[in-house]
Amino acid sequence: MGAIDNALDQRQRILDEKLKLDPTKLRYRGLEYVQFQAEDERLSDVQIKSTIKSDINSNIVVAVASGSVQVFGNVPNIDVAREVVTQIKAVPGVREVMFDLGLETKAE
Repeated sequence: MGAIDNALDQRQRILDEKLKLDPTKLRYRGLEYVQFQAEDERLSDVQIKSTIKSDINSNIVVAVASGSVQVFGNVPNIDVAREVVTQIKAVPGVREVMFDLGLETKAE
């Protein structure tokens, strides 16, 4: 858990995804790192938070410090949770994302 996406093979990615779900399959949590970005491409923490808050729903709380993002809240399902994490990782300046998202619908 917490490896850079391209450092894992397909089998490891599947296992990593399973580890992000708690035993009840109603929480999606973990830590993901983002590839290095050139300094001139990075946004400030305030800009990162503003970008994230405009892209996701209001049921989610976001904190940003030195490019490290923490995100908490509830989402409808596992697909939305994955999409939230993916969107955050795409914001320039984000170095890592720590997430703990409740799922309203149990993951399959």
